[in-house]
Amino acid sequence: MPACGCRAGLPGSFAYRQSAYNHFDTEQQSVGWELTHEFTPDLTFNQRLRYAHQTTDYAQLDFGWADATGLNYYAFRNDEDAKTLGIDNTLEWKSVIGSADNSLIIGADYQRSRSDVTQYLDYTIYTVPYADPSLDFAVADPALSSMTRSTYTEKGLYVQDHVKFANGTTLTGGLRHSWFEIEVEDLSGGGTQWQENDATTGMIGLTHDFANGLTPYASYTEGFIQNVGTTLAGDPLKPSESKQWEAGLRYQPNSALMLSAAIFDLRKTNVKEYDLNDPTWSSFTQAGEVRSRGLELEARGAINSVLQGVFSYSYLDSEVTKSTDASIVGNENSMSPNHQAAIWLDYDAAAIAEGLTIGGGLRYVSSFYATQSNGRVTPSYTLADLAVSYEVSDFTLDLNVTNLFDRDYYGNCYDSYGCSKGEGRTITVTLNRSF
Repeated sequence: MPACGCRAGLPGSFAYRQSAYNHFDTEQQSVGWELTHEFTPDLTFNQRLRYAHQTTDYAQLDFGWADATGLNYYAFRNDEDAKTLGIDNTLEWKSVIGSADNSLIIGADYQRSRSDVTQYLDYTIYTVPYADPSLDFAVADPALSSMTRSTYTEKGLYVQDHVKFANGTTLTGGLRHSWFEIEVEDLSGGGTQWQENDATTGMIGLTHDFANGLTPYASYTEGFIQNVGTTLAGDPLKPSESKQWEAGLRYQPNSALMLSAAIFDLRKTNVKEYDLNDPTWSSFTQAGEVRSRGLELEARGAINSVLQGVFSYSYLDSEVTKSTDASIVGNENSMSPNHQAAIWLDYDAAAIAEGLTIGGGLRYVSSFYATQSNGRVTPSYTLADLAVSYEVSDFTLDLNVTNLFDRDYYGNCYDSYGCSKGEGRTITVTLNRSF
């Protein structure tokens, strides 16, 4: 609930009230295939294709500001229709070079996504008096404000070589060249904006397996991605480039236990985030460069014959190092909690029923800022999850519950605006059959 500066108090439950006008309805469909063909035992072709379609109807009576008369709200609504097609083709050739095993992969991929967004917004104000803070009133759809179509296309060619030497050293290197196109059409007012980019990126990694179970590694990776979206002025976003160094150590004293640790340094340009000056949250700003560095720890393995688990911890130190907005330089990057930890245990409950597995765990996320302006902290939270799996014959029945105790927590708290609730308890049941 945002600070309103009003003299009258509001009921504690008001932060959890919402208008009957609010809704988020979405439908999703997807279809795809995976194809593998072996020309010879050493030459294999793989293809993966996926087409997805999603429609979303999102409406919100949103808080604007508070004054002496009360809390002022306005309504907006978005209708979205999104389609995505992606295909990836690879050819892998395995060979022996001297005493080393070599795997060479060449590939080509293509992705195209189109999103049509119809927005309704006219800033009609609904004032809720402090004396009667009720949201139980009729809200009319606002007038049509914009219709836009964004089309994103990416094409890429890549090559990767993986060499494993007899002494336990592994060297992996790769190159990729990508072509990016983004087109933003104003379907209501007319006009089209077009942006093209291309880039070559590379990666290299080195690993060595010692006989005592220790495996140190180091890697360097480059990235380039076109950002989908526009600024408040309607200009397409600039692409992001990234460079990451990582070094780590894995230790496997036996087949039942794996310990790992890693440190990393990541630099990324033109990181996008929502523009706080856009009340519809559909426009973005971009920081010049964000640096993230930190530590990751993980332990996984069997505790005894029926119990196994995973523990993970990460520390992240992020900072906006360059920006045209000098006020945010030195701030933490948005959505970047300093600490995250998780523990998960799986219990083989065959003693209760053959094929039954019960799992549960905890997730902790420390406080973080929702925007690069660092105006307001989102409090930390801890959530519990549960999973039950039952296998019988050719069938597998899975029950997954996230936020098991339906804890109330804030997903994000925005600068001078308010907080959005985190996702409540979600229950998913899946039935699979093997043929």
